[in-house]
Amino acid sequence: WDHQHLEQLSGIIDASADAKLLVTSRFARLVPDAIDIVVDEMSREQAMQLLQAGEQLEDKELRSMRRACVLCHNHALALSMVASMRQMTGWSWTKISEYLENHKCNVKWTNSSYNTNYKGLMECIELSMQCLSPEQRARYEALAVLPEDVWMPQELLQQYWGLEDEMDTLRAINELRDRSLVQIQRSTAAGKEVQCSIKPHDLQRDYLIDRARKAQCLERLH
Repeated sequence: WDHQHLEQLSGIIDASADAKLLVTSRFARLVPDAIDIVVDEMSREQAMQLLQAGEQLEDKELRSMRRACVLCHNHALALSMVASMRQMTGWSWTKISEYLENHKCNVKWTNSSYNTNYKGLMECIELSMQCLSPEQRARYEALAVLPEDVWMPQELLQQYWGLEDEMDTLRAINELRDRSLVQIQRSTAAGKEVQCSIKPHDLQRDYLIDRARKAQCLERLH
């Protein structure tokens, strides 16, 4: 997000080995004297190919899938969530596209530029949350407290969510991961997995914060 993040990588590149540093960012010219490699947004056909994944669909379902891509504005995170939504619920693309078409999100981005750059994403996040049980939704909403770019380890999550044991915590983590609502980072030691940590995508985190702010405003009104 900013130049300070690059300080951790200072001095690790061995120029004599012809090594290069690859940085991904939404911001151009973040790295002085860098060579830019622009990765364009997905085209409609690429988005369709990603969602279809070789599955044979009837014409009506294909049209509905295309409509879902339009409503998601080909945004990779939104597409991931609707694909997970279909897999977890068994809904048809017709039903998913109708939900996306008719759903009006009650939360608004605090950052006004998001309304232009990330159209359709908020609706996907909110619909994914509606598919959660009340307990799952409460756990997800609680992740709004995470600072930016901070991963929460499962041991801390177990205490924070008030779960009894490690298996319950891993089950809760996987429920959110399967819906593309969190990212997972796994650590290993001696070839054995010892820990996993999670965090929402930055845009999902911003949504959770805006949702929490709205809830606080409603509480004050009451």
